[in-house]
Order: sequence, then structure tokens, then C-alpha cells
Amino acid sequence: MSASDQILGVAAEIENVLSENDLSIANSVAVNRLQFLATSMAGIDHYAARKASKIASLAVLFYSDRKHRSFPGGADAIYHEMRHALLGTIRSQAQVLRDAAGGT
Repeated sequence: MSASDQILGVAAEIENVLSENDLSIANSVAVNRLQFLATSMAGIDHYAARKASKIASLAVLFYSDRKHRSFPGGADAIYHEMRHALLGTIRSQAQVLRDAAGGT
């Protein structure tokens, strides 16, 4: 399996966790899963791993009772950053790697 396929697989798992846990309430299971997925990305691609780690760190804020309130834009902004901006960047990196390898 290519690095780009592995990245896309982990990104899909991250998106699944975020989709199934879209409420900003205390949720240590979701935080732990996202931290695990970020760590698993480290063995695939450094850039994608940094973005996955950012998702995991934002998850600590999002899945808390109060911490998300101090984030500019609150819980909605955190969720958008994790689910759309950072996941989009991870998927773009997978495409860059695929293009560099001569794939389609």
C-alpha cells in the first residue's frame, strides 16, 4: 500500500471519529482515538503527521466541558478546523505524494 493510500486511510478514520463525535462535550475516548491515529500517521509522512497531531491537540479543547470556550470562534471553529481545514490539508498531502510517485 502506498504512502498516499495509507494517509487517506488514516484520514478516513479521523473523519469517522469526528463525524461520530460532533458534540463538544467531554469525550476522552474520542481524544484517545485521535491521538492514536495521529501517532500512526507519524510512520507514514511527517507533514501529514503534524496536521494529524494538530487535530489531536484541538480535540483536547473540543472534547472538554469548558476549554473550547476560550478558543476564538468557540467549538464551531475548532470543529471546522479539525474536520475541514486540517483533514483537507492531509488529503492534499496524500495527493502530492501520489503525484510525485507518478500515480493518478
